[in-house]
Amino acid sequence: LIYTRTLARLYHPLSPLNKFFKNNTSLFGKGMRFLARGSDKTEQYISLVNVFTDEQRDQTVEAEIASKMQDAVKEELKEQYFSSNENHLTQLQKLDLSVWLPGDVLLKTDRMTMAHGLEARVPFLDYRLVEFVIRLPAKYKLRWLTGKYIERKSAEKVLPKAVAWRKKHGFDVPLTMFHEIAEKTLTREAIKKRDWFNSDVVKTIVEDTNNEVHLRQSFTLLVLELWAQIFLDKKDPVELEKNMGNLSPEKKHLTNV
Repeated sequence: LIYTRTLARLYHPLSPLNKFFKNNTSLFGKGMRFLARGSDKTEQYISLVNVFTDEQRDQTVEAEIASKMQDAVKEELKEQYFSSNENHLTQLQKLDLSVWLPGDVLLKTDRMTMAHGLEARVPFLDYRLVEFVIRLPAKYKLRWLTGKYIERKSAEKVLPKAVAWRKKHGFDVPLTMFHEIAEKTLTREAIKKRDWFNSDVVKTIVEDTNNEVHLRQSFTLLVLELWAQIFLDKKDPVELEKNMGNLSPEKKHLTNV
């Protein structure tokens, strides 16, 4: 992206701003770390999607584990998505089509609708529309800081302008609902047994219920631990689900919202 490359040239990684924002988990903090990566597309992408800053990751995950995980992810991302001669926006779109959509939002959509006997349809993912949009020049997709530009311009014809141009709003995971599960799963004993994390740091994260960043990090660590229990420890997912269902009454209320 032209704007990003221009800012990256002006931004020095050792500037006071970089030092100030290195552990800032806000969108602005992520943006500053994105610029600090210079022209390394893989590092830029990781800095945007990671719920931990580099320093937080190094404090939370054992050094050898963190290094191996980072290297493996970087190598695959670079080889699969950032080695082509396509413009950066198209590379990111193809990455989302291959990873984020099937592994996250479409998976959630399918499971949540089927759980309630509904058939969901995603018309924007008709293959003909996807192929057409991928070929469009970047200026029709992103105009300065406005995303979905051509979609918003088209929507103006059938929707009020305030609706067509309003801020994007996603559907977040209800993090507080999973907090009690994280507390029961990420015990100090379980953390030490896994030998992946710094138990003191993880407990600090899990026990902090007032910090949204810590709630998101706690949920991430919970998902990783449950994955390990199923695929490494060979535990029965059904039994794990039953155990997670034993919530306190106030938490059960949250699951029904």
